[in-house]
Amino acid sequence: MQTGDGLEAVNLAFANRPDLILMDIQLPDISGLEVTRRLRGDERSRRIPIVAVTALAMGWHEREALDSGRDAYISKPITILGFLRTVESFLGGAFLASSLQLR
Repeated sequence: MQTGDGLEAVNLAFANRPDLILMDIQLPDISGLEVTRRLRGDERSRRIPIVAVTALAMGWHEREALDSGRDAYISKPITILGFLRTVESFLGGAFLASSLQLR
């Protein structure tokens, strides 16, 4: 699932309960930080890991993202291996091995 709309992201998470959410901090309608707070405040989505993937790379951006309830923070530009390792930490060891075999 994919959306660029924060409110839709909340509704998609409630309805589909994904294994992991990758989310930018800057969204057009409400901030990704607010989306995270809403997801953390609801039992349906409280335990879904949320990873910030953003161009906002100052140290305080990372702290703000983690303080809002995000589980990890990846700043752009990303490295593929670092990105895959972060995702793997939430989805299990088979993810990285299968992703690397796609090369």
